[in-house]
Amino acid sequence: MKRAGLVLVILFTAKIALAADATQSPFSLGAGARDLALGGATVAEPRPITAPFWNPAGLVRAERVGVGMFYSKLFDTGMGYQYFGATYPTLDLGTFGIGLFRLGITGIDRRDETNLDLGEFSDNRFAVYLAYGHELSKFDVGFSLTLNHHSLDTYSSTSSPGVSLSVRRTLNPGWRWLTSAAASLNWRNAVKPSLKLASEKVAEPQTIDAGIALRVRPGLKWDQTISAFFDISKTEGVNSHSGGGLEWNLANLLHLRAGLRDGNMSLGLGIEVKAISFDYAYLERDLGGLHTFSLSAEFGLPRSKRLEIREKQREAQFNRLLRQRLVEYNQRKVTSLVERGKTLIEHGDYDDASLVLDRALFLAAGSDLDTSYVHELATQARQLMETQRHRLAYVAYMDSALARLDTGDFFGVRYFAELALGEDPESEDAHNLILTATNALRQSLHQRQILRQVLIADSLLTYGKYEEALVAARSVAAVAGPDQRIKLIIKRAEFGRFRDMAENALTTGNYHLARSRLDSACVRLSQHPWCKSFASRLAEAQDRIAESEPKPVSPESTPQLTGETLRQVEKTYEAAKHLFEQGNLRTAISKWESVERMAPGYKSVREYLVNGYKFLGVQLYTDGHLEQAIGIWQKAARLAPESAEIANFIKRTQAEIARLEELADESR
Repeated sequence: MKRAGLVLVILFTAKIALAADATQSPFSLGAGARDLALGGATVAEPRPITAPFWNPAGLVRAERVGVGMFYSKLFDTGMGYQYFGATYPTLDLGTFGIGLFRLGITGIDRRDETNLDLGEFSDNRFAVYLAYGHELSKFDVGFSLTLNHHSLDTYSSTSSPGVSLSVRRTLNPGWRWLTSAAASLNWRNAVKPSLKLASEKVAEPQTIDAGIALRVRPGLKWDQTISAFFDISKTEGVNSHSGGGLEWNLANLLHLRAGLRDGNMSLGLGIEVKAISFDYAYLERDLGGLHTFSLSAEFGLPRSKRLEIREKQREAQFNRLLRQRLVEYNQRKVTSLVERGKTLIEHGDYDDASLVLDRALFLAAGSDLDTSYVHELATQARQLMETQRHRLAYVAYMDSALARLDTGDFFGVRYFAELALGEDPESEDAHNLILTATNALRQSLHQRQILRQVLIADSLLTYGKYEEALVAARSVAAVAGPDQRIKLIIKRAEFGRFRDMAENALTTGNYHLARSRLDSACVRLSQHPWCKSFASRLAEAQDRIAESEPKPVSPESTPQLTGETLRQVEKTYEAAKHLFEQGNLRTAISKWESVERMAPGYKSVREYLVNGYKFLGVQLYTDGHLEQAIGIWQKAARLAPESAEIANFIKRTQAEIARLEELADESR
């Protein structure tokens, strides 16, 4: 029987070579019960574990570290046909794989010409496939290095290296029923391995394998797919051979398979539980039927998940860098503003010193810096500023009151003396001037004078001189008592002043200030047609701005990008990160805005934009461009409406603008 086994080893080698000569590898049967059940037609989509033999480019599909074993007992000979495979996918360097074959029999009887028993010997053949696969542009490419070893009795030899090359392309058309399609070419033995045993040296022939694989989703209630496989092989000096197979997959748990190759049928099934797979195949062959078995397992996180985790870590790291740059910039600006504020205090410019130190305090608090020293300086500057302002205003008002006294304008005397009293409530000089003017007016006041002052105030209103109209009207009211005409003039003058401020705020895009001035105006004359008209124009302007900016979108609504658009988005996204690292913030923001327009919500583009807008807004703010800073921060607020920090930036700066405008109004 052992002698018969040796004969069958030789016959089997010849049969599976698919050729009359026996120079083709004795392992041409292939590996993997799943692949063989499909007629060996899985060139386009082999299991990663068996890809080192069928198609090295198929290694690119490997998601986890995997190991697998395949075994078949060849007929009744006692021959064992075995395969072991392993894959290791890296994140950037492609996937490495190894396949190990063994075919052999032991315990063969050795006898001489007289049939004398001389003991036993064995015949063993080994093959090693070292394979590598990588994605290149839109294609999967791979190669394998093959070494064969044959030991027969006392003879032993190892082949020269053989090299196989392969390329594969997968398409995802996105059709409802056709989920994917793949095509592949494999040039086996592009560099032929040759083996010399005893005195004879033979080389394995070259083979070209071409195959396609189609995966269809029938659209029934169950989670199922149907896959079809076709291939054709042409071996050097041998007629071409073809095969095909079908696989039904239920919920990635149960697999039923059938195949046909050169008239020989194959059947199989597979069971997959989590990351462990068991496969069985029955093959018809000329020498009889073969039962084959495979067991494989995968370990660790999938490559796609590891890539996703790494990408998130990189995105988070870059975001930390962006925020750190913002904090460092704020620190430098706070130091610069504090030094500038101290210099202004030394030169007696308390107004500017207070403004500069308030900005420093705001930035320091927003960056979680120690604010105690800045707060102390800012408080000192404000106190000095207030003292100086009161003193200067008091002197100016008293000078104006005395000038009016010289000309006999007692209304003017009262007005400016009261303003002086507001700056220094303890001033006896101001009290005396008010008393003098009041007594003089009471002695000379009559209806004609009141009417004349009312007409003057009304005329000033007509020409839009609201501040002067207020001065005239209030002076008359102080000595003439309650008069409806004067009250109306005061309301109209205040209304006109606030209306102009609201219109200016709308023109400059300061909608918060515009709303505040609208409310102040309409409290005076609530039925004025302008109130309703302006409120409508303000709402329309805010709506236009909101529509022109990117709006938050859920990940589910982010468009799925493919092809050239995806490459352009990725290129622009990475270029923006590089520009920021070089310190070119404005150009980086411009490119991130382009990414947001092409692919809303792509990766971390919204976080980058929000932090970039905050960064740029702080630059503009500290340089005194307050309106522009608000505009930039409003962009950030539309992307991150829940951010209290951004809302505080905007509110604080709007308040500062309002304060500056009030100071400007007072100076007029």
